[in-house]
Amino acid sequence: PEPQPAPLIQVGASGGVTIPVSNVTSPGGSAYGVPGGSVPLFIVQPTISAVAIQTNPMVSSINNITVTMTTNVNLAPGDVITLSGLEGVQTSGSVALTDVGGGGSSVFSDGTTQQTGLISGTSLLLTVHTGQTIEAGSDYTFSFQILNPPEP
Repeated sequence: PEPQPAPLIQVGASGGVTIPVSNVTSPGGSAYGVPGGSVPLFIVQPTISAVAIQTNPMVSSINNITVTMTTNVNLAPGDVITLSGLEGVQTSGSVALTDVGGGGSSVFSDGTTQQTGLISGTSLLLTVHTGQTIEAGSDYTFSFQILNPPEP
């Protein structure tokens, strides 16, 4: 979705003293990595996009999944990205992340250990690690290894 442009905000006074209405100005700037995001009531819908590929489609086989993610807003330490739909995966708990580009593995943790994610049920949980930031508009590419389901 397109951002909502900032409306015209005005200020004035009435009562014992009348001050004519004038336009409120804003120096602009970004917030959460969104250009213009510091202007009052300029709003965007946060989005994330991802592309994934695998190395092995065979049952019960080791499979490397490579994911490239991009957001339109910054994500801060402690924010969690969820990659869901990992049906039947025979892997659980912490999994190592390998950097494939953009520092993709080093920005994440399983909540504790950097360069890991946490597979819980059918989801991979990626916590933005302490001291790291996901920058809006930047690609983060990483891979992780799973054991494919035993049958389709």
